[in-house]
Amino acid sequence: MQDEILSAAAEVAERHGYPVAAFQAVVLVESAGRPWGYDATGERRPVIRWEGHYFFRLLSGAARRRAGQQAGLAAQRAGAVRNPADQPARWRLVEAASAIDRAAALSSCSWGLGQVMGANWGDLGFVSVDELVELAHQSVAGQLEIMARFIAAHGLADELAGRDWAGFARRYNGAGYAALGYDRRLAEAWAELASPEERDAALPPLRSGQTSGRVRALQEALAALGYQVEADGVFGPKTAA
Repeated sequence: MQDEILSAAAEVAERHGYPVAAFQAVVLVESAGRPWGYDATGERRPVIRWEGHYFFRLLSGAARRRAGQQAGLAAQRAGAVRNPADQPARWRLVEAASAIDRAAALSSCSWGLGQVMGANWGDLGFVSVDELVELAHQSVAGQLEIMARFIAAHGLADELAGRDWAGFARRYNGAGYAALGYDRRLAEAWAELASPEERDAALPPLRSGQTSGRVRALQEALAALGYQVEADGVFGPKTAA
């Protein structure tokens, strides 16, 4: 499954002009790279997360009172409505919420590999939340297309291209990104996926007098090519030349 996901991610990234390894890293970190779950009947569904504070905001009047006070599906504060650990239980919440307001219920879930909130449907060029949800159900590539559109619509392409993982995670995952280690996990995933050339290009330039194992490895590589360089780990004039 991971090979299928990475292959689809590469195609979507190239179509949108995103760096492939960086886009793939986000894919694997969000939802732990898991596109599918099951509802209470055992039918395969996109992985979702219920966000009761979205449902609260999207409702008003009697519908809001019914969702909050009677059904326990909505609350003003994020996290006040407990999100079940298993997917079937989450889908039961969606079904209960849909009985109150279907469009608001679908908008109050995050969908698929990118965990993009359904409420973003208009910003992402969909005619309705149903169209977004239908694409999430179609395929892994469909889920990744939703994610790619979200990155573009919310101005995150520069952070992705520059591997500004803290900046990306802050805007993609919210203010609590650091406590959840999103930036660290994104950096680690990218390091695993990137080519050696990409990793080397991402390193800061060496400074005169710098001492490190990286310098020693460079000197050993130069010596193997026949250059008269001592592998002492110090970035001096001869190594620079």
